[in-house]
Amino acid sequence: MSYPLDGIKVLDLGGYIAGAYCGTLLAESGADVIKIESESGDAFRSMGAPFNSWNRGKKALCLNLKHPEGKNILYQLVAKSDVVNENFRPGITHRLKIDYETLKTHNPEIIYSSVTGYGSSGPFHNNPAFDPLMQAQTGIMVNQGGEGNPPIYIRTAVSDYSAAILAAFGISMALFHRKRTGEGQLVETNLLNSATALQSAEFISINDNQIDANHMGISATYRFYETSDKWIFISCSDNPSWIKICEFLNLEDFIEEFPTIASRHQNSHEIAKSFTKAFKSKNAKFCESSLRKLGLRTGISRQMSEIHEEPQAKSTNMLTELQMPTSDNIRMSGLPFNFSRTPGKLSDVGAPTIGQHTDEILGELGFSPTAINSLRNERIVI
Repeated sequence: MSYPLDGIKVLDLGGYIAGAYCGTLLAESGADVIKIESESGDAFRSMGAPFNSWNRGKKALCLNLKHPEGKNILYQLVAKSDVVNENFRPGITHRLKIDYETLKTHNPEIIYSSVTGYGSSGPFHNNPAFDPLMQAQTGIMVNQGGEGNPPIYIRTAVSDYSAAILAAFGISMALFHRKRTGEGQLVETNLLNSATALQSAEFISINDNQIDANHMGISATYRFYETSDKWIFISCSDNPSWIKICEFLNLEDFIEEFPTIASRHQNSHEIAKSFTKAFKSKNAKFCESSLRKLGLRTGISRQMSEIHEEPQAKSTNMLTELQMPTSDNIRMSGLPFNFSRTPGKLSDVGAPTIGQHTDEILGELGFSPTAINSLRNERIVI
């Protein structure tokens, strides 16, 4: 079976989420990905099951990049690879002599992906960065809370995940360019850029004070409502949907009282108050089923654990189970994309242990078992 990135070799120096998940996306597209770690390992290994989601489908090499021989091994791997992926803080790769300018001397066609917090230049580029900080600094938390309300922290690491996806996308475009020209290049993205890209519309509408948004939604016709047992989100801003939901909630008078989108927007608080009372007396599943039959866009707010039994998620192959050698199997998300001719490569095993494939990888470089043992004794590899 062929895959989109068959034959592409990736050296994954990335960690945490933004770096590691990029490598996993490439592995699930068919690339041969080697996760390179120091003896201390990726800092997120301690997180257990989530670490497997960010690092499945990879091989693992433990390499001391502070030792000259460790660097030499990396250079040999670079010469035989297509992509290097890293998310070190600016300056670290230069100190270790594993930056793009250095590595391209060993392979001019290398695609080098760098994911940082703030980019490689500018007044804050050396500052430490992590997802909640980006959420705060780019307005995501304030926007989520709504005008006049406290900021809301989104537990999903939105800038980390989006940076990983942007990096994988950038690498794919760079590989396409190299296929046509033979040229390697540096591909950069950062958490600040990814958090900004997530809010493209918000940046455009920054001066639009007509939207009275809060953590429930942006208007009475586009928000969450609490039913007798769960929360449900509805979207009924257009006129046909407005008529249907008013009839469903036995609020037919509202159809003529607020006949236009503008009138509904101007009276959003009054409408929300009546909708809140009407929904509170109804069961969520009944509301969801009834409104969908009417053609309205709606959905119950569910726990993540419930998604494992969701028929639609199962039908799109969005669920998988990883076989774990030292613990119970883990159920997690499957491939986020489908190809009709070159399907993705979904691993059925979890993330590799530190240095799990060190002997195999070094053997392919020509190192003998004796030489590998010597490197291991000197703590150059593990």
